[in-house]
Amino acid sequence: MYYETGVSSRVPFRVMFDSKKDSIADFNKYKEFSNVYHSIYGFRETEKIFDRVGPNYETAHINRVVLDLDSYIKHEGIEYYTENGSDSVRKVEKWTNKLNLLRQYRFSGGGFYAIFSAKGHPLKLRDFEINLQNKLDIHIDESTIGDTARMMRVTNSFNFKNYRRCYCIPVTIEELDLPFEKIRKLAQKPRINERYIYGKETYDFSNSKIDQSKIRLKKIKIDLKENVQADDILTEYGWEQSDFCNAIKMILSKGHIGNYLRFELIKYFKTVIGISLEDNIRLIVSLLKHEGKHSFHEKQAIYAYRRNYVFNPQKLKGLGYCLPDCNKSCMGWRYLGRKLKDVIENGL
Repeated sequence: MYYETGVSSRVPFRVMFDSKKDSIADFNKYKEFSNVYHSIYGFRETEKIFDRVGPNYETAHINRVVLDLDSYIKHEGIEYYTENGSDSVRKVEKWTNKLNLLRQYRFSGGGFYAIFSAKGHPLKLRDFEINLQNKLDIHIDESTIGDTARMMRVTNSFNFKNYRRCYCIPVTIEELDLPFEKIRKLAQKPRINERYIYGKETYDFSNSKIDQSKIRLKKIKIDLKENVQADDILTEYGWEQSDFCNAIKMILSKGHIGNYLRFELIKYFKTVIGISLEDNIRLIVSLLKHEGKHSFHEKQAIYAYRRNYVFNPQKLKGLGYCLPDCNKSCMGWRYLGRKLKDVIENGL
């Protein structure tokens, strides 16, 4: 099995190991002074993208589900606390308790990780998490839904982000009922060797399929059956598909484009091209056909625009999608003489 670690102060951010022991030893070297993460799953196979060899994320060994339940939202660069994370994690506990699922919880500093035993095919994970979000009326960080490539913060490591400044700690089910700030005070010190595990059952989501009737969509009227060509949309913004950078072209050439990469495409079109929300949805549907409709039903574009997410090429560089000879001074923000000053000035 293959595992990855992520270190915010390291280049490259992601490094792969062929044993869990080696991955643990790696992030332990950095956790005293940097935000550190580890892959949620082990992977059976690797793949090479340009000069980077990394996991094939579609070969993830699914033995659990990790829900990222944020309590902060970002608007115009400023983070605001909401009750979403606390409310959601309590609803998840009520559901998992009823099924007696093997489970545990983490406070990450900005919200909660709800972790429970599960099994199913990696490509079914997205459908299951969307159905669960709708069924329980919870708020999962939508950029993480169905994403087997994502990482989670290392338990008992320090969260150095602004507005966080605390440890990622395991919490008891009783502590889930405490006010958010009280839990954050508990997280001012780590809980070494503490584990709070409940239940014993495993949830099988092998047959999950999105129930479209329960999808809560913002009122955006778009006819998914209309024959809109991607080039027609791009022309309105002075672009052609040939103008896309090599990283985006590489993604579009893949046979299957998962949730994580679809989200990166949406942010690219939003940030680099400056495309509207409605046109972004149409463009994704046109370019990706079947998967583009999934993206619409999952509200990915709505989520990206609502939270004003921007494209960060560092993520694609970390996954190996940028060519080795890519202009490093550009970092993906300059195309055809266009430089996104607003993005650069924000320090992303």
